[in-house]
Formats: sequence, C-alpha cells, structure tokens
Amino acid sequence: MNHSSIPNLFTLATSELSQDAFFAWLLSWANTNADPGLKACALDLLRVWTGDSKLPLEGERPVQVIKQYKNIDLLVLVNGIYAIVIEDKTETAHHSGQLERYQKEKLEGYKDENYRYVYLKSRNACDFSYYEVSEKKGYTPFKRADMLAILKPERSSNNIYRDFVAYLQQLEEQTNAPIESKSGYSVQQLQGFFMHLENEIRPPQNERIRYSWHSVNTANPFWAFTFGWRDFDGYQIYWQFDIYPDGKAPNRLVCKAHVQDESKVNKADLKAAALATFTKLNPEEKVNDKGNNRLGKHLSLFEWVIDEFYPGQGLRKERAVEIVKKGTLAIDTLE
Repeated sequence: MNHSSIPNLFTLATSELSQDAFFAWLLSWANTNADPGLKACALDLLRVWTGDSKLPLEGERPVQVIKQYKNIDLLVLVNGIYAIVIEDKTETAHHSGQLERYQKEKLEGYKDENYRYVYLKSRNACDFSYYEVSEKKGYTPFKRADMLAILKPERSSNNIYRDFVAYLQQLEEQTNAPIESKSGYSVQQLQGFFMHLENEIRPPQNERIRYSWHSVNTANPFWAFTFGWRDFDGYQIYWQFDIYPDGKAPNRLVCKAHVQDESKVNKADLKAAALATFTKLNPEEKVNDKGNNRLGKHLSLFEWVIDEFYPGQGLRKERAVEIVKKGTLAIDTLE
C-alpha cells in the first residue's frame, strides 16, 4: 500500500511527546468497551509488558496511565498490582542515567517484583544499544516490529489508530527498501543497510565484537558504522565506515585506534603492525597508509580503499558483509 499519498497525522506529529500521547490514549481504551478492537490491543500490550499472558482487567477502571510522573514518560498501573515504567523514544537514545533513576521511583502499595520496565522505540536503532538497555539496564526493548505484531490495521477502524499503524508500516517499508543509487537514498534506507550488516555479523554468545552506528554532525555530515572493536593495553582498535548519503564526499573505511593511555602507545609501531597484519591477510585489497599525523583520542591508522563504496558504485550488501568479516579477522589476528 502506498501510504505517502494519504495525509497522516503522525508524519507531522513525530515527537516523543506525540508518541507518548498515542500510547497513553490507546492504553486508556482498556477501561471501556466502546471499541472492542482498541480494548483488545491495549490488553495485548499489557499482557506482553507484564509477562502475564492471562492478565484480566479487574474493576471499573483497571488501567491508570500517568504521564511524566517523576519525569517518567508513561507510568501504567494495572489492577492496582502491576506498575509499568515506559521510557518512550523515537530518534534519540537514553541518556544522563535516566533509566536507572526511574527504577528508583516507587509507589506505595506496589511491590518491587511487580514493577516492569519497558523501552519503547518506534524508529531504527543500533542493535547493540538494545543489548545495553536489556542486559545492563534491566529494561525490555519493545521495537517497531513488536508494535506491528500487535497493532494490526484491521483490528479497529479508528482513524487515529490506523494513522499510527500506517506510519509504522511506512517506516518499515522505507527501512527495508534497497539502496540502488550512489546518493539520494533516505536515512531510513541507510539505517536498514546498517541493520542488515548487524544481522550478518552478530556473533553468537560473543560480547567482544561490538558495533554501532550513528550520525556525525560536522560541516559535511555523514553516518558512521563502527565494528570489530578489540581491547589492547591502553587503546582499542576498530573499523569505521564513513558514509555520505548525499554523495558530496567519498565514502571511506578507516582502521582506527581509540587511545586511552598515550604513554602506552607508539603511533608508528601501532600503524605498522595493523597495516602489516591486514595486508598479509588480504594482499588483494588496496590501502591508503597515510593515516593522520597526530596522536589524539581517535587515531586513523590507514584507509582501506574500497571502490564499491565510492560514489558511482552504490552500496552492495554482499560486499559489505565480506568487508566486515575480513576487517574483524584482521583485528582479531593482530598481536
């Protein structure tokens, strides 16, 4: 379905506050039978978030939704038993210790074991960030795919509901659209490309291989995808794709070092070792060994020259996966 031709409230109301309002509105339908479809959606969300697949709705108003209690986006009280803390995000990520801070806020009459913590995210995000949210912060990620699994368009004819579902579907379609040109592709398409790489390189039961992607706001903005991080004494080594969707600069892949203790790093030796290891493993690949001439927090060691990633060639996922695996092996081999 072509959603772009139909005016949609949520293509204009894109803020986190607008998304807060939608979920507060939808969950409030749990207290009425006026729209059985919306009530069923609300109940399905609550059952997933509480972990109680048979959760009943008890009493005249079983669900209470509180916005911005102690700066919590949404606090949902269910049957006077469960307290669901929802941190709602669209484009941004958690910050300033907010997730831990919200876990310290308790209401009288609600047991600690009946608190649930949900990290709601409708836009794209690096998969590694969800690992941090769930494993280190104790929140359950609830992504766009999770929303769409419950919020089916046929479940209600309500226009607000259908607009939100159509908006989510549009984001999903944009993310999954292939990149077919050297420039002019959308941010969602590029994020979908990064997410494909994540799926290909995610190692089972291996936390060492970290990867992330984010926008970099410089005079010539670009998107960075980093991968293959490995810890050494006083520094870390990793790879970084610099990708310019507007095509105004050549896309690059650079081997970098994140220096933590300059007294333990000899730039010339580190650069030589990294370059020698890579070229020995990959003699067929081209490199630019200029790097940079200063030792700062992030040191460029050398550039891997990849024709397929320069304007005029576009972005090929299969080649990108091969590059990521080769690059990671080179760092793993470095002594």
